[in-house]
Amino acid sequence: MQHTTVITTDLGNRLNRKFVLYLGDLANPKNGLI
Repeated sequence: MQHTTVITTDLGNRLNRKFVLYLGDLANPKNGLI
């Protein structure tokens, strides 16, 4: 059970980081997405 929790937490952290980077890119005007 502990092993699964560690994997889930790691996956969640990676998704969190990607989401934050994605929001950062959207907020960055030089990308021309907005």
